[in-house]
Amino acid sequence: MCASQKPKRGSAKRRYPRQKRSKQNEESGSVGRKNDLIISNGFNIYPQVVERVISECPGVRECAVFGVPDPRRGERVVAVVVRSDLNLDESGLRAFWTDRLVDYQRPIDLLFVESLPRNAMGKVLRRDLRERFLR
Repeated sequence: MCASQKPKRGSAKRRYPRQKRSKQNEESGSVGRKNDLIISNGFNIYPQVVERVISECPGVRECAVFGVPDPRRGERVVAVVVRSDLNLDESGLRAFWTDRLVDYQRPIDLLFVESLPRNAMGKVLRRDLRERFLR
């Protein structure tokens, strides 16, 4: 091929090869958001959807949602909430999301915390929350 000809799109080798997925990367959780998807009773639950609904509740400053193993369901939904209004309780929050979430999306377990763990970039560390919950 001469210098004036350009290779066809997709036919040339990639200049920067994609990062290969290694077993070590997957175990450390450093490859994408694969583990963010919660599968409960065969239903796909996206934590971002549940978090958006919970965040709309008056009295909630921030929240995080993740899945934990469950022998009957496969995974169950857990919500960790930081309150801006200390009068907000579990029954009030459950009443709020009853009309807004489908029954399989509703968190089974609910924890109230002072703050969510974050990394240096300010992202919530769901892995740390999951480990704290399972202890």
